[in-house]
Amino acid sequence: MLPSILIIVAVFVGVVAMIVCIAMLIRDKSVLQMEDRLCAITGKGDKKDLTSLSEAAELVTVQRNGNDGLEAALARWFNLTLLFEQAEVAMSLSTFFMICVGVGVGAASLCGVAGLHLALAPIVGIAFGFLPVFWLLFRRKRRLKKFAAQLSDALELISRALRAGHSLAAGFHLVAQEMSAPVSV
Repeated sequence: MLPSILIIVAVFVGVVAMIVCIAMLIRDKSVLQMEDRLCAITGKGDKKDLTSLSEAAELVTVQRNGNDGLEAALARWFNLTLLFEQAEVAMSLSTFFMICVGVGVGAASLCGVAGLHLALAPIVGIAFGFLPVFWLLFRRKRRLKKFAAQLSDALELISRALRAGHSLAAGFHLVAQEMSAPVSV
């Protein structure tokens, strides 16, 4: 029993170390690119291949939006950024992905520690790895339901503002001031 627990713990530590190393390799590359772009914008260092300030500003905007690496690959298959906006969660895609992997690996290793059959560990790991996704979908559904409940009151407030002679923009401004989130956002 003890050697199997040691093997499971060693595998867990190895997988976590591999994930951390990959994350550091990806991060170091983007940090170096950002430093090069900032040096090019400020005029310090050698101006390698950036020919104009607008091109440098465009590169900084692309870096700020997070259109690189893991986020670009996830955006290709899933529209998680829209899901994050609808659920009102301020988290990057890479952080969310790391949480999913961490929960899955942790659950799989606890399966071995608890004495369950080791063939169940991958199934339990995958099932628990999707728990953060279900949490995100739950938050989105709750926020959209709250929005739908507030929508009729918001439209009524806008119609009363229009009847009183205000502009449509003033009606929207009134909704943003008087109503609570998520309709006021």
